[in-house]
Amino acid sequence: MTAVGVVAFLGLAIVGLDPFGGIVAAGAIARGARPRALLALLGTYVVLISLEILALHPILDWAGRVLAPVLRSPAVWSAAQIAVALACAGIAVHQGLALRRPPAPRTSSAGVSVRAMMIAAALLAVTSLPDPPFVAAVGLASRVDALPVRIALLVAWNVLYQAPMLVLAIAGLTPLRERAERAWIDLLARWRTPLRRAIVAVLVLAAAALGAEAAVALTHGSFPWLHALLAG
Repeated sequence: MTAVGVVAFLGLAIVGLDPFGGIVAAGAIARGARPRALLALLGTYVVLISLEILALHPILDWAGRVLAPVLRSPAVWSAAQIAVALACAGIAVHQGLALRRPPAPRTSSAGVSVRAMMIAAALLAVTSLPDPPFVAAVGLASRVDALPVRIALLVAWNVLYQAPMLVLAIAGLTPLRERAERAWIDLLARWRTPLRRAIVAVLVLAAAALGAEAAVALTHGSFPWLHALLAG
């Protein structure tokens, strides 16, 4: 993988940054989660996401062989990119509607069990499976022959992908837990609306750009950008 490929690969993690892990970790800290509960969150997620990656490799290889004749068609890739554009537009609409809803009231601290954190980690891991950036990252990493490099790329990718959860959970294991909780609450109170507006704007632009580029590629019978990213 070239330097440009590595940048694009890690860029997928930033674009697909999962905020839900950070929300889970912050909520656990706010409810007085003990260190073992936070360790259960991190440990369970690491184990399950590793198993998912191991399972996805042969599945993607098999799918690539089965779908190879179909994937030679530029029209199929253009249709797939249009579907991605529609998904971005749908998420933008969902985020736009969420701007009209007031933030949920903060609940009282009642402690969090290890089992609850393991269930939350399992749900986070499961929601990664249908996430296009995660699947694309596993597929791109599988094209790297050197196993240590492949592992390093996937570790770096997942650290960026789950950076909010990782940072907050680690802070929760230190004396900084109360400060981290206050910082997270202040961050949400101050930046919730601007960040969501920025996300909506980025998603709308991405949907427009991807849809337009796919339409042009479909008209000219050429491969769209999605093909260059995943198969080029």
